Amino acid sequence: MTGHVAAGMFGALIVDPPDLPEVDGEYVLVQSESYLGGPDEAFNSAKIAARRPDLVMFNGHATHYRRDPLTARVGETVRIWVVVAGPSDGTSFHVVGSQFHTVYAEGGYLLRDGRDAFAAATAGHRRWRSPRRRAGSWR
Repeated sequence: MTGHVAAGMFGALIVDPPDLPEVDGEYVLVQSESYLGGPDEAFNSAKIAARRPDLVMFNGHATHYRRDPLTARVGETVRIWVVVAGPSDGTSFHVVGSQFHTVYAEGGYLLRDGRDAFAAATAGHRRWRSPRRRAGSWR
């Protein structure tokens, strides 16, 4: 199974609950690792076992959001769906320059009104909402 995920056989399916509050913007981010194999190998099993990825990526690209950061205007509330595909590592997802006021994990609250810390495990997902309080870029 880890080899399949390392080769890119994963994705995200988002089903909005009926009572989900409206937001100004929404993003879906899938974090994954790549364990590069040789010319005829889709992945390297030894690297997977050692948990030594060649790349950690969001939406299949390691540097995309350096060049094209996620955007929101001051006063907007943004929903961010985060899926941690793995195959090995979880995430301590955070946004530089903003705080989350609500975090849901697998459909239940982890953070309400900005009071708690949290982490997302491999093959798990989290949903964040964050109002932009000041100008700046998200990286």
